[in-house]
Amino acid sequence: MNNLLRIKNLSVSFNIDNKISSAVKNISLDVARGEALGIVGESGSGKSVTALSVLKLLPYPTAFHPSGEIYYNNKNILNSTEEELQKIRGNNISMIFQEPMTSLNPLHNIRKQVTEVLFLHKNLSDKEAENRAIELLDLVGFPDGKNRLNDYPHQLSGGQKQRVMIAMALANDPDLLIADEPTTALDVTIQAQILNLLKKLQSKLKMSLIIITHDLTIVKNITDKVIVMTNGKIVESGKTNLIFSKPKHPYTKKLLSSEPKGKPIKIRNKKSLLSTKDLKVYYPIKKGFLKKTSGFIKAVDKVNINVFTGQTLGIVGESGSGKTTLGMAVLRLIKSSGEINFFKKNEKLSINNFDFKKMRPLRNDLQVVFQDPFGSLSPRLSIKEIIGEGLEIHKQNLKKKDREKLIIDTLKKVELDTNILNRYPHEFSGGQRQRIAIARAIVLKPRFLILDEPTSALDLSVQSQIINLLKKLQKENNLGYIFISHDLRVVKSLAHQLIVLKDGKIIESGKADRIFKSPKQLYTKKLISAAFNIK
Repeated sequence: MNNLLRIKNLSVSFNIDNKISSAVKNISLDVARGEALGIVGESGSGKSVTALSVLKLLPYPTAFHPSGEIYYNNKNILNSTEEELQKIRGNNISMIFQEPMTSLNPLHNIRKQVTEVLFLHKNLSDKEAENRAIELLDLVGFPDGKNRLNDYPHQLSGGQKQRVMIAMALANDPDLLIADEPTTALDVTIQAQILNLLKKLQSKLKMSLIIITHDLTIVKNITDKVIVMTNGKIVESGKTNLIFSKPKHPYTKKLLSSEPKGKPIKIRNKKSLLSTKDLKVYYPIKKGFLKKTSGFIKAVDKVNINVFTGQTLGIVGESGSGKTTLGMAVLRLIKSSGEINFFKKNEKLSINNFDFKKMRPLRNDLQVVFQDPFGSLSPRLSIKEIIGEGLEIHKQNLKKKDREKLIIDTLKKVELDTNILNRYPHEFSGGQRQRIAIARAIVLKPRFLILDEPTSALDLSVQSQIINLLKKLQKENNLGYIFISHDLRVVKSLAHQLIVLKDGKIIESGKADRIFKSPKQLYTKKLISAAFNIK
């Protein structure tokens, strides 16, 4: 087969404060026309850096190439001018980025962002571009895309934002599509649809495809070849069926065997910690010249939950079901109606009417780990400042020496090197940033923690470490968790109780082990089947 892309002896290094860090070390690979290649490895292995090199999207001159060549259609991209690269980017080679929230422009609506690439490369009229945008959104399973064109990224769930990114990348029918963790934020049911869609489009358009992921199982049924990377090097490569049936390298074997395991911890000293009654979050739909309210989007509709000390409540459902909205409402980070009760010692606090000032003293007990670590970590603060920020507010009497020790001990708990204190979020991989976000939350030793997709960006092996860490912390401190996720495999290993949300309503709830063994609702059965590959 004729090679569309050929990488030869590529190395990538970074010069940070006059210190040279090597991210990719003399790797070579090729992608034939119409071929699908999977690049697999854990965070920091060099996968994304390799992909970004193809379109010269690294932060040059901080990043540089000590060696190597990248040929697209027999032309060395590394020697191309910026004008030549602009013609290739988004037209011949498109890329789906790992973190849609930071890749989408928060100031532009979905219509503008999807049609922009069409105007730039295809010179379509406004109407033609809009029709194409609707077609693309429908193609990637975006619900009601026609009526969502005027929405902005902050109005979309994580999975919906990811689908917009995929639609943008497919807009011009590229020769090569690079998908960097394209299903990280997607539900298990949509994940399978997107992967099948990419494979179908690849075959139909004779498009080459590179899928970058930390999960080997994702590439099993979609790629022709697989490359396994660790520490910037390729340790194994070959046909996909051979990699899965006869892995040779110990690292490949480790990746194939990694998956969330274990059961929730035993609950002790069970006491009420947090509850809601008829909790509602409604968003008005305004129409007409006077913007009169014509109806409501019921993001959370009369939801009742109870969380006890030492217990994990799992909240599952597809994107847009109201999972994250429920979590933010419980923390009083968005407006809601209905009861929210927090039990502090022996006192029951009805916090549903608490304003910012009244809530502030409770933030020490109520913490959250957000879904998007890059968006929630300040790019202007060092890791030491990010983790220590809460201590300065809630632990003002703590001596500087003790504060620094607590920060270092917390970094060790989430298995990060303690020499990263003076570095910044952009210097880390997605999984490393998520661990920093978890460290920031647990450093305050809260009583209640909302975990919003905390493992979605993590490698499978690291997922297990984080789950074990969360269990250990829960056992030691009798913590209560709300664990929000679309990954039911992770939820199963943590949750005592489970609620299934759909369109803002609870459609099934009860003991987690009962629901996983014998789900009553068809929707729940569909989620479980997709998560555990039950045919």
